[in-house]
Amino acid sequence: MKTTLQLIILSLLLFLFSCKGKTIKHEEIVAEEVEVPQTQTIVKKEKISVSPTPAIQHEYLYVSAKSGLNYRTKPKGEVLGKFPINTRLKILVHTNIFEEITDNNKPIKGEWLGVENLKDTVYVFSAFLSEAITFSDLDIFYASPSYEAKDERGQAFVNLSELYPYEYESETSIILHESELGKNNIQLDQKRKNTFLAKANIDKNDIVFIYNLQTDKVYQFPVKDLPVVARVNVYASDDSILKEYDYEFGLGLGEQYTDTGENFTYLGKSNPFQIGKVKAIVWTKNEEKDHPAIYNADQIKEQFGDEYLSLQSLEFSHNNFQYFLQDIAKENYMGGSMHRHLVAVDAETKQVVYDDLQTNTESISLMPISIEGQEQNPYALQWTGTVFKNKPPILYGFIGESFGCVTIDFLSVTEPPIVIRCDNRH
Repeated sequence: MKTTLQLIILSLLLFLFSCKGKTIKHEEIVAEEVEVPQTQTIVKKEKISVSPTPAIQHEYLYVSAKSGLNYRTKPKGEVLGKFPINTRLKILVHTNIFEEITDNNKPIKGEWLGVENLKDTVYVFSAFLSEAITFSDLDIFYASPSYEAKDERGQAFVNLSELYPYEYESETSIILHESELGKNNIQLDQKRKNTFLAKANIDKNDIVFIYNLQTDKVYQFPVKDLPVVARVNVYASDDSILKEYDYEFGLGLGEQYTDTGENFTYLGKSNPFQIGKVKAIVWTKNEEKDHPAIYNADQIKEQFGDEYLSLQSLEFSHNNFQYFLQDIAKENYMGGSMHRHLVAVDAETKQVVYDDLQTNTESISLMPISIEGQEQNPYALQWTGTVFKNKPPILYGFIGESFGCVTIDFLSVTEPPIVIRCDNRH
């Protein structure tokens, strides 16, 4: 009996010692070998580490087809509808179903992709998608007027440098002579003018059309009557040896164009502009904060954070369109609006025809606006109206670009914006 009791105590001590310090952490699953009936298999599982599943990073692409892009029930399936050009699509599925089709007599290849449409997944052909939005193929430039200051006089000029094929790598001159480098305002002779026009793909019989928004006038100058001028770009280094790419090339207007203010300039055979249709935007305060085009307090907190609020809500009407603008910033922030929500609505159909959230960044600045009853800022000029023939009304003047060129937007989801070719080189 005594011996039996000693064996029992010894067994208990051994069991307790083997279990001491043995714990199962919450992030580990340990499966041990157990006895099972003969008809089953003995399974021994390895230790498994459990960690959070990483979030899926979705891809976003834009519709590039000018006529829009059909979306379907399945790859090659029934057409459900059409996404307008520049619609931003969230890619959900790569089907690995590839196809080659003919578009404008050219073979193009692509994959059928599943994209998000509200709460559904629909399918589109990838050949009509791009990583960036598509801009209009209408080339619009900017004309600087002639001026006279205390110590200098400047000639009017249409900068066409973005059409000129600089030799950046070889640093060789195509048109300018080595003896001219370092001089400013070089007027090219007729032979070199013809060379420039050919390289820039400009017809000598084209006309320069300048539409000035402030005066609501169109000015015309035949290309054949204008000199081609090269002048030193303002970003060229003062202490370096100038190369041809330090110059900007364009058409000299002398003192023929003197109107200051915003203008759109076009080169071609026919005038794309019309007058009497433009309207400067002067906002009035809108206290209807729950308008569907305006973010309410909950939406602001959800999208931007608890410290953000609406500074002001404004409205404007012109030619059956209603415009709504909302400035958003941090509470007690003294630097002005950090975000601006701009919406345009067709007053008859109540359809939103423009919706853009603009943000102050290092390269983008939100331009001042004009508000009824307040002192007007001469630089606070935004415009709308049907400035271009056969195109929807424009929206222009809301954003300033530090490292790029501003765009002319339209009140239509089917009309791509125009980038003004401003030669903003840094």
